[in-house]
Amino acid sequence: MERLVLVFGGTEVAVIGSHLSPIMEAIEEGRLIWIRDLPEDYRAFLKPGETFIERLEVNEGPPEGEPASPSDDDNRGGPGPFHGFGVKL
Repeated sequence: MERLVLVFGGTEVAVIGSHLSPIMEAIEEGRLIWIRDLPEDYRAFLKPGETFIERLEVNEGPPEGEPASPSDDDNRGGPGPFHGFGVKL
């Protein structure tokens, strides 16, 4: 399992899955337009080496003056493309 952590302002988004390097490449090239996690059932449709996002973890920064606390938010979406991320071509 791989982990890619993105930080936006005070919010961290951890992307957990397999073969995540295409996501980083799309970010670096300004082509990433969305990502989402997918149910484990989708893994059966993947070809070897394809990107799969198993879970997204969002940890929002604390409001000013308050200590940080971990978030238990689950951002699981409904059905979508098997690879779990969108790239602008």
